[in-house]
Amino acid sequence: MKFKSLNNAIKKWLKELEYGRDKNTIRNLKNHLQRLTNYFGDDIEAITFENYHKWLQMAKIKWKSSTVAKTHQTAVRLFMWANLKDRKKIKNIRVKISWSKIETYSLNQINSILKWCFNQKEPNWRMRVAAFLLIISSSGMRGGECQKLKWENFDEKNCLFHLTETKTGRSRFSAIHEQIVPYLFEYKIKMQERMQHISQWVFPSFIHPNNYVTYNSITSKLNQEVSNELGFHINSKKFRSTLVKLVIESGAGYEKASAIVGHSNIGVTQKHYHRITMDEGARKAHENALSGFEFK
Repeated sequence: MKFKSLNNAIKKWLKELEYGRDKNTIRNLKNHLQRLTNYFGDDIEAITFENYHKWLQMAKIKWKSSTVAKTHQTAVRLFMWANLKDRKKIKNIRVKISWSKIETYSLNQINSILKWCFNQKEPNWRMRVAAFLLIISSSGMRGGECQKLKWENFDEKNCLFHLTETKTGRSRFSAIHEQIVPYLFEYKIKMQERMQHISQWVFPSFIHPNNYVTYNSITSKLNQEVSNELGFHINSKKFRSTLVKLVIESGAGYEKASAIVGHSNIGVTQKHYHRITMDEGARKAHENALSGFEFK
């Protein structure tokens, strides 16, 4: 075995992986491996097949199965690289993923959110959150992508944002609804007047206008204040699920949905959103397929 220190092994392995990979990828790998160090400490020799299997059973209770699977996959890669004694036995362990039902907003909920947004006229956290909600509800952006938007990347004529900071590391265009554009510019002017500063960021920090707002500042208001006022939980990721569902049900299919939400390929969209409720078109196709069956 190359190492006796788990932390040193992780540090060197991630260093080698930096070439050709973006910061988000490295950060995610580091987060997965942090779960290992929290349990095993720094002693890599303590990671035997028996101990690892015991930790894995505990992890299945504590985290979602998809999180456990990704963590296990990352751990196996590290163990193979570090030449861990039980690496081959650990590699043979399979983690079953049990996907939970995808939650989406109802039409009434979406309209309640939009009504709340358009009622926010004062240049404070409420108006900033309203602009954030209007963009992600109509675009399918990830919350982290929306958080880092710049005004210079906004095409007002075509209602498009050019996203340069994305999860996949690939830049892309994301459309918003034309009817929210006037509100966005009203928001922009009022925020500049309040801060007496012209920021490049669509969502600048009130304290440090040259920086964009922290994601926690946005989500904490969504999870607490706005959710309480509307009477149901607000989750930024749920808007993506809702938009995918509506695109698929419109007949556009997974290919168009994949382009709208910014997945690298249609397979990713199908993998993550196949659990969305069957639409009327699919139900009709199912009914037609069974038309020759005699159920009586």
